[in-house]
Amino acid sequence: MAYLTIGFPKKYRLPEEDGPASILKLDQDEKYLLAVCGRNLVVWNGGRSRVILGIVSVCDDDVLAGADWSFVKGQIICVSRQGEVYIVKYSQVGPNPVRS
Repeated sequence: MAYLTIGFPKKYRLPEEDGPASILKLDQDEKYLLAVCGRNLVVWNGGRSRVILGIVSVCDDDVLAGADWSFVKGQIICVSRQGEVYIVKYSQVGPNPVRS
């Protein structure tokens, strides 16, 4: 099990070569929106203000390709095709949001 850390860029735009989000998920409370864009896991707030709360760069293609992303008990969980589990805790998302 590995923990992914979220970075807080001053300004962030998804590179065009990353293409559109391959995965979009909203948690049960509609508080967080998760998108996998290219090699980046982007977490937004679930409201209309479209604030990027954090970005995780994922270097491992195996994690992104065919990975299953979900929200479980206050954490964002990724299970790769190889069965590796990656976790992002909600507490790691914020406190300095960046507007997109």
